[in-house]
Amino acid sequence: MPRLVVGVSNLVRLLTKYDDDIPYTLERIACCNHGTEILLNAGVMNALIVVAEKYSNDVFGLDRGIFKRVERETYGAVQFAPPSFLSSHLTLLNTLLSSSQTRLSISNFQGLLMDVAKVLKLYAAAIDVLLRTFPRNVDVTCKFVTLLHLISSSASDQDKDPFKSNNNAGSSRRTDMSNFLGKDLLYRLDLRIIDLAYHVSEYPFPGRLLPPLPPGLRNIERVRAAHKQHISEVGESRSWWDSIQISGEAILLPDPPTGSADAGICKWLQDRTEHKNSCKWSDEMYQHAISAANCLQFCLQYLNNRSKSVNLSLDIIAICKGLCRCSDAARAIEERLNATQSSQVEISSLLNGASIVDRTQPPNRSFQIENSALLTLGPSLNHCASNLLLLMDYVVFSSVQMEAAHLEEVQGEILGSIMPSLEHTQIESMGIGCTKTSDEEDGKHTNFDKAISKHIREHLVPMSQSVQGWS
Repeated sequence: MPRLVVGVSNLVRLLTKYDDDIPYTLERIACCNHGTEILLNAGVMNALIVVAEKYSNDVFGLDRGIFKRVERETYGAVQFAPPSFLSSHLTLLNTLLSSSQTRLSISNFQGLLMDVAKVLKLYAAAIDVLLRTFPRNVDVTCKFVTLLHLISSSASDQDKDPFKSNNNAGSSRRTDMSNFLGKDLLYRLDLRIIDLAYHVSEYPFPGRLLPPLPPGLRNIERVRAAHKQHISEVGESRSWWDSIQISGEAILLPDPPTGSADAGICKWLQDRTEHKNSCKWSDEMYQHAISAANCLQFCLQYLNNRSKSVNLSLDIIAICKGLCRCSDAARAIEERLNATQSSQVEISSLLNGASIVDRTQPPNRSFQIENSALLTLGPSLNHCASNLLLLMDYVVFSSVQMEAAHLEEVQGEILGSIMPSLEHTQIESMGIGCTKTSDEEDGKHTNFDKAISKHIREHLVPMSQSVQGWS
């Protein structure tokens, strides 16, 4: 073993030389039995810390950069180019964490977590900027959020809390996650991720394609805007999709299903014949939608983990808007897939005689590209909607414990937002849809979503009675 560690140490040192290939070699070692332990003994975390510290000092200065105030972002406007090595280093860190919890001793795992948190703190300024550049650098952004999610998952495990101080040996290294990163920094990162999650969940597709939100939800948003003395009418604003353009190499496709009216097979064929000259959707756009949904999924998982240990201040209107949009899209995709899969022979026959959007692609090939994308995107949006449902449940539960001074206003807004959203999505009776599992697991997942929805409604009944008593 010592000789092996010495050999791996020589590889680890190449991290500080910014070797592009070595992180992937080390990642494969980490996945092997005792691999993470060998890498830790070879100094892999020290090397990653050295690189992070040098980059942070060179780019952001010794004070790690001066942050702007966190406000609602117009995504796609911020320009930032992360270093080429960052993506592979983050992949290595995520692999070390995800593959080691059951393989390392508790003390070694705690040490790894604290070292990873140190790297995260050094890259804090870069994370802050990256979250604002979305959808640029989405791969690196997603890896950062994944890293935060893995750390928070470990920190929220109450039976084996690696950050919980105690009197055992090595307790000097066991400290609260926020104490190590700094409460202000962690709070800021939470706000950045919350804002990104609100925005991406509201716009899983471009605004022009999205079905209208429930009138009751839009009403309560107008009421809030009026209270804040906003003059402008609430409407569709700019989204991250505005910075996306179809390249000359893209394969043009019909608009995706985003709501129940878009799911039918007739609509699918109509898109292919009517929009050949004005098509704004393609295989590349599907890849952007899939990347965004994956990033959103990690953001929401992180926030659900954080909600177990801190009091998050969440916007119930934004959560409801995201739930309606993700649920609408997941159900529409499921209906589209069901319709097309049951009519493949008919579709093939009709397409052969139709005016296809992109004549450079065989009809069946165009159909296969679209079908493959929907099979990936649908389940991802399902998980996003499910996580938004959990955050909704968290907001309802938190409002019960709120001080009486703000209770009437907050609970009125909660009722005005959630009730029309539950009626619109019908999750209590239909579930979310588009679950990519076995039939048995599909049933469990759907029943879980239904149960959460019913649990939320049960808590709204006494809340509604209280609000009526105040009025």
